[in-house]
Amino acid sequence: ECIGIYVSGHPLDDYRDIIESAATLTSLTMDREAKFAAEQKAQAEAQGQSPWASRNIGKTYTVIGMLQELRIIRNKKGEDMAFAKLQDYNGTIELAFYAKTWGILRQQITDGGVYAFKGKISLYKDNVSFAVDSVEDMSTLQVHITKEIHVQLENQLKNELEIQKLKDFLFGTSGNCSVYFHIDTNSGSYTIKANTQMTAPCDPDFIQKLKDVPFVKDVWTA
Repeated sequence: ECIGIYVSGHPLDDYRDIIESAATLTSLTMDREAKFAAEQKAQAEAQGQSPWASRNIGKTYTVIGMLQELRIIRNKKGEDMAFAKLQDYNGTIELAFYAKTWGILRQQITDGGVYAFKGKISLYKDNVSFAVDSVEDMSTLQVHITKEIHVQLENQLKNELEIQKLKDFLFGTSGNCSVYFHIDTNSGSYTIKANTQMTAPCDPDFIQKLKDVPFVKDVWTA
């Protein structure tokens, strides 16, 4: 405890295979996915949804780790809710158990336990957390099947000719995954789904080659 590392093995080692195959959100990918969720939240609010109603809009994820620093508070309505940290191999994720969910799960979880939670990224004001919807049985978790490839483009793109190599590379292959492009501009961040005629494989070799294409900043799967 004093030196800050596990000497006799990490508490999650018994669950490593499950984490690698079933977790769809980790502490390493939290910031990136939160940015994606923020784009969806902004679109929802532009269509008239309130900030509270749109706080956890978007994709459902599975997180797996060790529960830490569990604390229970009472909200303005007098209902109990809880907050905690979930530690995985690379860091921690802030968890939020809202009142309705906490009322169901409070007898199922304890501080220090290892759990798989399903839920959504919650964005409200300046707070980013993972809003838990349910706790999952580790033994029955389905293997995560990659269905999407996401490509973050460099910000300095000026015209279509600069991404011709990327277009040629992607149109020269096919696979089982849909392709999404992410780009930051002076007017905001945008996520664009490619035409359904553009599909790609998700094997590591292809991903590495895609990362090496000019004007590609990052690539990830989902």
